[in-house]
Amino acid sequence: MASNIIKIMEPIIYQLRENPIHMIRNIQRMKQYKKKHKNQLINKEHTMLEEVCFDPQENITVYLDFLCEKIFPLNTAKKPLQKRIQGAKLHQHNHEFFEMFYLYSGGCTCCLGDREIKLQPGSIWILNTKLPHSIVLHDNSTNLINILVRSSSFSHTLMELLKPDNCFYHFFVNDVFGEETTADYMSFQLEPDSMSEIYLSQILKEYLQQEKASQTIMLYLFCCLLVELSRLYEQQITIKAKDKLSLCDILGYMKENYTSVTLQDLSEHFHYSSHYISELLLQYTGKRFLKIKNELCLKKAKEMLANTDLSIDHIAMTVGYEYRSSFDATFKKEFHITPKQYRKQLDEIIIHNNKAE
Repeated sequence: MASNIIKIMEPIIYQLRENPIHMIRNIQRMKQYKKKHKNQLINKEHTMLEEVCFDPQENITVYLDFLCEKIFPLNTAKKPLQKRIQGAKLHQHNHEFFEMFYLYSGGCTCCLGDREIKLQPGSIWILNTKLPHSIVLHDNSTNLINILVRSSSFSHTLMELLKPDNCFYHFFVNDVFGEETTADYMSFQLEPDSMSEIYLSQILKEYLQQEKASQTIMLYLFCCLLVELSRLYEQQITIKAKDKLSLCDILGYMKENYTSVTLQDLSEHFHYSSHYISELLLQYTGKRFLKIKNELCLKKAKEMLANTDLSIDHIAMTVGYEYRSSFDATFKKEFHITPKQYRKQLDEIIIHNNKAE
């Protein structure tokens, strides 16, 4: 017996595949933009712009992604999957807007830099707008539902509906206003016929019908979806808390990988969300992830200045600083003395002690 969600979703997806008006409108906007901006589809930062992906009256929209050779001849399963993935890695982009994508059926690979993450049906992701990425659909059975929301809609509408204790609130605030480093993405695996799937199906239904006030209803449904996902996130955290994630283990891993470690590395290594680990560090150390990482790098630098004859330029590069000037400035800000002055002080102490002997 077909589930309630399938009964709602299948006709909508069938209709969008048979009459992909969303793709046609996207091509029209691309042509208009390229004509207006001298044949450039995205800007030099490889950022996909709202003007290309939204109609003027839209604050939220839906894009069903599937292999449609009729409209996009190059978007085909005829080429080997791994070859398409390698090509996608070379053409990654980020967004001027927020994107949530939900894999309804089939399979797809999300490329984040050199990483390849294979998604299963039921996967739902929300990306940091600054995160370069590309998506490769595996075959003709794949239906990837993209929900796109203008950044301004969060500032003017959704942020007023989300409470500060909602996990998405900080994700979006940090992304929109740049108050601190935001996690690369938030991801979930939905159960069949969950409330989250119900909200998703209703958003698609509103998009397809395009009736009066559909935009408003879609935004409110999207907010309901975020709240429901936040509830799921809290449940996952409660379950994982029983495993007693060790703060010492996190700090130990950071110490071993101090030059290159990222929040996403910690998330993948310990199997907790980036947001959860970030909040755990703040709660028990009073410091943000980047502050702790910076302190580890500078501590290692002090050890090398004291115990080796390596040049300061070499030490700066070893602890992760590309430019000596940045290393000097950060070191002085932390210890109120430059690396050169610090090493000189140590040499003077050694000379003084030798004379005393």
